[in-house]
Amino acid sequence: MEKFNRIELKYLVDYSTFEKFLSEIKNYIELDEYNYNNEFYSIYNIYYDTATHYFIRHGMIHKDYKTKIRLRSYNKFDVKSDIFIEQKEKKNGVVYKHRSIVEPQDISNLHTNLTLNEQKLYPKCFIGYDRLAFFSKEDKELRITFDFNITGCAIADDGMFFNLDGDKIILTEKIVLEVKTNNGLPHWLIQSLAQYRIHSKNYSKYGQWYKKEK
Repeated sequence: MEKFNRIELKYLVDYSTFEKFLSEIKNYIELDEYNYNNEFYSIYNIYYDTATHYFIRHGMIHKDYKTKIRLRSYNKFDVKSDIFIEQKEKKNGVVYKHRSIVEPQDISNLHTNLTLNEQKLYPKCFIGYDRLAFFSKEDKELRITFDFNITGCAIADDGMFFNLDGDKIILTEKIVLEVKTNNGLPHWLIQSLAQYRIHSKNYSKYGQWYKKEK
């Protein structure tokens, strides 16, 4: 199991601002290994919650603590790709993440028996997007990602979520910029964020789906 903690800051930017900001910081960053030839890679998530969406509702009200559980894959949950079960907790601004690989044959058992804090969990929604990711050249703990084409859809009550080609809703027309760090923000990044008036924002893709759905 992988475990780590870090500060995660989120921002919403339009495409024009994204292009200018990326051009401004390009000399300080390098592409993630998954972004071959400057191409996006896709991320597919299944979020789990109680029947009444307790955990996302709690997280939207109580900003000092929130938790979520999801399945994540980089190839539409294909049996040939790695599938991860992840729990993320945010406590007073610090994100704690635990991640393990799940074998495809174990997924049915997982979403039949998964619990959190003794509460039964169900697969509630699918969220997918394309990502462009970078690391700082001088600090590999500093990661900057841009998420595009963010869509979501509800999962049928029977939990059969491998057919993910149904109607999806666009969660935001903007690009979600995330900065993830253990060591604070360098001057060049603070200066560039300020120059383009990019301000941090409480934003959750799952939370945005829940608000649109309800």
